[in-house]
Amino acid sequence: MPAIPFRSLLGAALLAAGFLSLQSPPARASEKIMIDPGAGRFLFQDPKTATGKTLPVWTYRPKNFTPDTPILFVMHGVNRNADDYRDNWIALAEANNLLIVAPEFGSDNFPKAWAYNLGNVMSHVDADGTFHPAPQKDWSFPIIERIFAAVRAATGSRRTTFSIFGHSAGAQFVHRYLTFTGGPKLDLAIAANAGWYTLPTGAETFPYGLGQTAVTDAQLKTAFGKKLIILLGEADTKQDRNLRQTAEAMRQGPTRLDRGKNYFETARKAAEKMGVPFNWRMVFVPGVGHSNAGMAGPAAALVMKGDEGGG
Repeated sequence: MPAIPFRSLLGAALLAAGFLSLQSPPARASEKIMIDPGAGRFLFQDPKTATGKTLPVWTYRPKNFTPDTPILFVMHGVNRNADDYRDNWIALAEANNLLIVAPEFGSDNFPKAWAYNLGNVMSHVDADGTFHPAPQKDWSFPIIERIFAAVRAATGSRRTTFSIFGHSAGAQFVHRYLTFTGGPKLDLAIAANAGWYTLPTGAETFPYGLGQTAVTDAQLKTAFGKKLIILLGEADTKQDRNLRQTAEAMRQGPTRLDRGKNYFETARKAAEKMGVPFNWRMVFVPGVGHSNAGMAGPAAALVMKGDEGGG
């Protein structure tokens, strides 16, 4: 199903977001999670046996929602503005009948890139430069599956899988989430315009590669077999202040566009060397730079195309 152009619906979407948000006050952590039609927000209390953290989760339930409506997680960027990211998808959610779920990994509970973009999968480095894998209960990535279970229960959804889209820092979250967890309930992942990557090779030390991590070849095989789209804006070629420019990052390429191409090709070669299926794709968006709103329309079309077989 083709996506409705984002710009033509932007005004109506923002108006709907502002009005409907007023109709959906934040829930307290102790309250039953409710996801009513329109824009809303609830607090998700992660179990104390896991991270024990509380996350605001911004949602949009389209008017034609049914128990079979596809569920799409939308991962915010470095500004932790999950509400804005949710709002960028409102018109697209209505046009394509998507339930939008945008968790907010706030900097208080998930400080810096270490706890969000990098998933808190490694303990901090020793004085000699050695990393150690963190206990899986402390990882940020598996929170997605637990929110998915809560959303299914709150909406009566029959969906057994979900899709996930992330832009910029959110794209960093998405590709590492897939690498480290295998996305057990994942149907489709879209990583758009990531600033830099954890390459699927031990030749680079974490966080630029898998050196010193506990990721196995079996886990990489699982990740390579999943549907991941590296979505790249062809105009995302500026070295702005948020683009990491360490020596390790610059080895991945001078721009986000170059680094996305490099990541895809590195993964393709790794899968070929391992002799395992490689189900990733690279898709380019002409004329779009580093813009979540600009990438949302093409991403929605990809989600709907990938959902033609149901979930």
